[in-house]
Amino acid sequence: MRFILLLFYFLLVFSCSTAVNESSVTVKTESQTETSDLGYEEEIECEDDEIPCEALSLWVSESFDEGDFEEAINNANQAIACNCSVSNAAEIYSGLARS
Repeated sequence: MRFILLLFYFLLVFSCSTAVNESSVTVKTESQTETSDLGYEEEIECEDDEIPCEALSLWVSESFDEGDFEEAINNANQAIACNCSVSNAAEIYSGLARS
């Protein structure tokens, strides 16, 4: 019985792990509008690697608070492209989801 529980525990722990690619700086976004069936793919690259992740995630929140939802989405995409989505995931994705 212990063996089965131990096996189940290891499967649960190792099946939930993910790999993060730190060297990737390009995010591909696929969108499809409701009015047409044509989809488009947009590549977003990190514009400036010198901007700290805390500032990028703060810009997402500030844009949302100001009611500029398109800018909040653009800032969130920029933060994701600059690999800030791991260290500041809560701020970035909550702002992106609310926009």
